Amino acid sequence: MLAEHLRRELSPDGEPGAPGPDVAQPHPVLNELVRLENSLSAVGVEDVDSGAVTARLETLLSKWKAMCSSAQPDDGTAVERLQVATADQVLDFIDNELGLS
Repeated sequence: MLAEHLRRELSPDGEPGAPGPDVAQPHPVLNELVRLENSLSAVGVEDVDSGAVTARLETLLSKWKAMCSSAQPDDGTAVERLQVATADQVLDFIDNELGLS
């Protein structure tokens, strides 16, 4: 009963978690990351193929970093970028620079 009262008082539309009109909404990608984090926290490591999950997360991170770096000015030479790159980034670099993709 108290929870319902507080929900109505704190949510202008009466919906749980509904922010006020002046509250900036986080980007949907950030909402998805929160959802993913909650899912990963809730699952037991023994319940899933942790290697497959780790590989997939690393691949997504690698792709995200590549997208972000291509949208920003070049911050180093090819040699410098290759020295800090993941294996997937190195292979992508080879494909893109040598025109193999």
